[in-house]
Amino acid sequence: MRIEISIDVDFKEELEFLKRELERDCGIMGSRAFFEVEDSEISEYEPIIEEIILTSFKYRYFYNEVKDRITELADIAILFSIVDFDGYRERQKVYALCKSREICIDGIYNFSLQELRDEWDKLIELLKEFYTHNPTFNEKCELVSYMIQGFKSCYKRVKYYVDSDKDVTDLQKVIYYHEKIDLSLCSDNVRSLFSSVYN
Repeated sequence: MRIEISIDVDFKEELEFLKRELERDCGIMGSRAFFEVEDSEISEYEPIIEEIILTSFKYRYFYNEVKDRITELADIAILFSIVDFDGYRERQKVYALCKSREICIDGIYNFSLQELRDEWDKLIELLKEFYTHNPTFNEKCELVSYMIQGFKSCYKRVKYYVDSDKDVTDLQKVIYYHEKIDLSLCSDNVRSLFSSVYN
């Protein structure tokens, strides 16, 4: 049996990512690009679908809400740490939706993950609240520390963007700051924000 994976052609970066990761070209019908894979291979491709939904789409979702507050690399580190927040549970939800013979990636995102997007909206509101206090660089570091504390995959993902950027002085400080930080000494601004997240 073959499984059909599709995405709207307007998602150009994600489409190129699919071609590269699936190692095959696609068919085009109207506004959609289609790939066919064997059902025995789907477990290999689920992480690719998840990467598009929970990294690319999710990052764009958060970025569009707070882009006017992005002023330095520390803010980008905050976004990438949030993208991986609660990643394991979210991945399981996406994998569960990849059991169909027809997998519409943007359809899953738009119509089947409303519960997740409601949770993201709550995080966005907390993040906006954080920025209303005009956080210092150190407070931004503390925020990233809270997000990646105990989330190894998140740390690796954020560090990847450090290693792949030529101008990473500020972002390096953010990444390595969390190894030294005493979380009990975090500012009230950061502590109050994340007591809301974890409760």
